[in-house]
Amino acid sequence: LKERCSPEKTPFADLMQADVFLGLAAAMNIEESAGSDQVHFWAPRTAVYYPNSRPLQLFMRAEDPEFRAKIRAAIGVASAADMAKRVESARATLDNFRVLSISRGYSRFNLIGATNLQVLIKE
Repeated sequence: LKERCSPEKTPFADLMQADVFLGLAAAMNIEESAGSDQVHFWAPRTAVYYPNSRPLQLFMRAEDPEFRAKIRAAIGVASAADMAKRVESARATLDNFRVLSISRGYSRFNLIGATNLQVLIKE
């Protein structure tokens, strides 16, 4: 995927942000698969190229309360309190998000930092 992206069409950074967004959305809705034999989640595979814990550009914008509310709405979360509750549930179900790993080296990816999660759960 990285080699197929181009700055003119879809920059890889944009694809990676979308991939991580889908991973966060799936994690925040993990309760939907509670009680079933399998837990369904989205592992953001492109995140192997993002080994640091700084927030991705999309999630940096969560510092703005209005934009933060829009991100929560886009992933189906009603409020900051609801988001905090879902984060705790997802942490327990996904082994503090380590289940999202696709290889041993992938464990360096920090979903909490990359998605600015500590800001997303603020009112």
